Amino acid sequence: MNEKNNENLYGQNFIEHGDIKIIIDERNYILNLNNYAKMTDTNCMLWHNGTRSGRKSKPLLDFIKEFCPYLINNSGLIDLGWLDDSDDIYLSDASGVDFVLRLTSYLLLRTELREIEDGVCN
Repeated sequence: MNEKNNENLYGQNFIEHGDIKIIIDERNYILNLNNYAKMTDTNCMLWHNGTRSGRKSKPLLDFIKEFCPYLINNSGLIDLGWLDDSDDIYLSDASGVDFVLRLTSYLLLRTELREIEDGVCN
């Protein structure tokens, strides 16, 4: 991953290109690394702010706080963990397991809330 020279209004450096795509129940989720990743020398911090297409983020953040409060950081953002940028992601590494757990938990809660909002959930 390459560090972008530009900084956002918080002074954080972001990844220049890339995204993570996850599919759950035929629904695509894309985590845009340009907006939700901060690079350090060897690590990449990932988060999300809860924005959803055509929906407000506050209900999602409240839902996550209720069922998985460890995902919400002190800034009120969804903390997806840290990855070591110097190597591939392995499930034998604690950071890899933590990232997969956090991302999966977040996306499953997001999917569940969408189904509740749409009246699909039993």
